[in-house]
Amino acid sequence: MRQAVVVARDGEAGDKRLVAYIVAADEERSAKDKQDSSSAHRPVSVSELRDHLRRRLPDYMLPSAWAVMDKLPLLPNGKVDRKALPAVEGTRPELGVAYVPPRTPTEEVLADLWSQVLGVKRVGALDQFFDLGGHSLSATQLISRVRQVFRLEVPLHTLFDAPTVAGLAQRLDAMQRSDSGVEIPPIQRASRSGFLPLSFAQQRLWFLDQTGARQPILQHPLAVRLTGPVEVLALEQSLNEIVRRHEVLRTTFQTEGGKPVQVIAPEHRMVLEVEDVRGLPEAEREAQALERARAEARQAFDLRHGPLMRARLIRLGEEEHVVLLTMHHIVSDGWSMGRLMYEIGRLYEAYAGGRPSPLADLEIQYADYAIWQREWLRGAELERQLGYWKDKLGGPLAHLNLPTDRPRPAVQSWAGATESFALGKRLVEKLRRVTREEGATLFMTLLGAFQTLLYRYTGRKM
Repeated sequence: MRQAVVVARDGEAGDKRLVAYIVAADEERSAKDKQDSSSAHRPVSVSELRDHLRRRLPDYMLPSAWAVMDKLPLLPNGKVDRKALPAVEGTRPELGVAYVPPRTPTEEVLADLWSQVLGVKRVGALDQFFDLGGHSLSATQLISRVRQVFRLEVPLHTLFDAPTVAGLAQRLDAMQRSDSGVEIPPIQRASRSGFLPLSFAQQRLWFLDQTGARQPILQHPLAVRLTGPVEVLALEQSLNEIVRRHEVLRTTFQTEGGKPVQVIAPEHRMVLEVEDVRGLPEAEREAQALERARAEARQAFDLRHGPLMRARLIRLGEEEHVVLLTMHHIVSDGWSMGRLMYEIGRLYEAYAGGRPSPLADLEIQYADYAIWQREWLRGAELERQLGYWKDKLGGPLAHLNLPTDRPRPAVQSWAGATESFALGKRLVEKLRRVTREEGATLFMTLLGAFQTLLYRYTGRKM
């Protein structure tokens, strides 16, 4: 390798994808040729590079797309001009196996789903999901889409057991022939008249809120630094379009007959609060912004009255700003935050340029999902799934008596900290080998190790 740079690109689905740009080092070139970065180089095996990185990096840090270049574009100061790097989204990486087109209807559908999730336009029947840039989160996204399209309840481990298009297609075909998969009805637009139920996940969060376990564990705070001029009105307009598009951001949670229900407001006007700290000494501005971010994260939401999303813009300088977005977990999650930032970016770009929204209205809203979930998970299906968890979690749930340096407080304070440390190279390689042998992810392996540690200290298996 002579040069390499990795950048995070926005995917079509609003997520971030790592793209690697590499320039090969050709030892056989003359000194004159070495000075000419445009001269030809020998081919580079991307699959070999990927295997090399896989032994050293976690899955989410592996590039999902690669580009072999004659030279990297440079700025006058000699640094890489990242904005001039070519787009390579949608190209099929070198996998070490020949491209085999999908051969059955099931393989064709799966190849299309893989293309949507991974951003690769040409997916073959023998292509391996994780070699195309897939990881644990994208695997969950894929299984979710498989369930929607095939109307089958497919366990996540099925993808780890059969990570190719052809292998997963065989599993799905076998499930359909044997009727071993649970058929799932499609999600449809539901009536907004009458009381709207909460999803099971929302009901759990509502229950925690009722018990007083409010902040900060039930919030999603986000701070984004913006460099360059900011059109405040365009940003506020973008946030209000987001609220209009997504009903859940106009939803509050009331109680009717002792049960929680969703109440969707027909409209809600969001105000972007602006705080200007440019008058402070430069050394104090960052501290003020950090303190404001912490205060926003600690400020509680009222589920009955809302709103359940707040926004604040902090002016640090003429072209230096920080946007604080805070949402209650009952209307968002980590996956949603990525989508939120994608839509805000698209809308802000359009509104700042005097153009209309480029985003089409949504056919299905979260309330439709909640109603679908309640209608599907009832009767025999609900009893089947409840039976599974009662078996797994049955019996008394005692506290883990961990050795601590002070008594456990009577009331949980949520005060805590983080501790970072590095594992040795040899240990990491062994962990990766065990992970591959077990058909798991590195996260699953490390979680198992943590549970083993808890067992060592407490003597409890659950």
